[in-house]
Amino acid sequence: MSYLRLVLLLIVLPTAGSSQPKLKLIELDQQFEQPVDMTKAQDGTDDIYITERLGKVYRYSRAEEKTRLVLDLTHIVESKTLGGLLGLDFHPRFPDSSYFYVNYTKDGDSEDFPLVSIISRFTMAENDRADLDSEYIIMRIPQPGVYHNLGDVAFGPDGYLYVPSGDGSLENDTYRAGQNPRVRLGKLLRIDVDTPGDSLNYSIPPDNPFVDSPDTLNEIWSMGMRNPRQLSFDRATNDLWIGDIGEFNYQEMNHQPAGNGGGQNYGWSCMEGSQPYAIPHEDCERARFYDPPRFEYPRTSDDGVNGNFIIGGYVYRGPVKALNGYFFCGDFLSSNIYLYDVESPDGQLINATPDEPVSNVSCFGESNDGSMFVASYNGSIYRIEAEEATSSTSLTGPSLPLTVYPNPASGSVTVTVPAALGQEVAVNVYDVAGRSRYASREKVSILRPRLDIHVNGLPGGVYQVQLTDGRHRATARLLVSH
Repeated sequence: MSYLRLVLLLIVLPTAGSSQPKLKLIELDQQFEQPVDMTKAQDGTDDIYITERLGKVYRYSRAEEKTRLVLDLTHIVESKTLGGLLGLDFHPRFPDSSYFYVNYTKDGDSEDFPLVSIISRFTMAENDRADLDSEYIIMRIPQPGVYHNLGDVAFGPDGYLYVPSGDGSLENDTYRAGQNPRVRLGKLLRIDVDTPGDSLNYSIPPDNPFVDSPDTLNEIWSMGMRNPRQLSFDRATNDLWIGDIGEFNYQEMNHQPAGNGGGQNYGWSCMEGSQPYAIPHEDCERARFYDPPRFEYPRTSDDGVNGNFIIGGYVYRGPVKALNGYFFCGDFLSSNIYLYDVESPDGQLINATPDEPVSNVSCFGESNDGSMFVASYNGSIYRIEAEEATSSTSLTGPSLPLTVYPNPASGSVTVTVPAALGQEVAVNVYDVAGRSRYASREKVSILRPRLDIHVNGLPGGVYQVQLTDGRHRATARLLVSH
């Protein structure tokens, strides 16, 4: 399978007729110490599990508004600099399977490797407390530095464990890990923890993109990452979202549609976001095409959308109707909270920081009912609500996928119209500035579900094809190359 890897500006189109929700935060009555991860268990409750960087995990009962200690690894976790207990997720079959998995750092074995990242499995005992003697180490990754270690663990809807790994450097990708296919640093890994291998405590999923490559580690799913922290899967679409903390100029959020085959290269340290990295490396000349982020924001800006330390989040799919379809993320240093409408073809990153901001946003989480939470590194956790919803004239329902062929194109493209659209559609092709470069109205039917669009008059670049019938929309990205 081939993948389009291009150094591109993001498509950011103006939002017309919609209004953003105003957030309301409800603080939980419990305090925690340096919370860095929140997750749920598929156990029929709406409880959330809070991971503290120093080595403890608590279960917070929403019904009783009480916490109880589930796991204490403070005796082995080394939390120097950016290390610590950084992620937790439950086996997809929990509680029928009593396993859960954590990611933490401990002291390394030599001066060359001051830390080692550990992916371990624990068994939850009947008293709702982890059995410390049950630890089963899945993976060890020696860390050459005390920065940019592993950032999370999460099971995908496919049942495999996804493990994001930083480049291990403080700056400038010191160990040249991002583009090195022979190391696990600077990557997103995907492994099968249910089937041990011949020499490993995990195996390689047979559909991993580099499973047959002699030059690339088989557990690599994506590469070119600097310091990924929190990843999540959209519970409605199964899309993957993963943020990556930039160095000089840009913070980026990467997105992988459900069912994609992996193999993405997000460009670090040849790229920072969609732009060339400020300190180019010689080997970047051999890797000219990279996958751009879904969105990014700069260190400074005039519109309030900026920051230095992105914290990935979730797409809201919960009980607050006004928030549904928004991806939530934050910035640790600016304490901003951002929203991104994933169901809109003209989505923009919106600064939705409340009047009383969450100081040092450290992680997001969701419970089984879809409620979303945001944590402050200073210890407070808030449930995210919305003020009374305001009216919106935007089209209803999610954006429908649109098939465009060929893509890339140079002369004309054929568009297959989704059956959900009506018999008359408005056709627009937008450029990266949001300007319509092609517009028409077309009749369609079951017998004539395809349209031809001539793009030979358009300059080379990235465009968005949009079809609307007044009630629904369908969109696709199109590359024009001459």
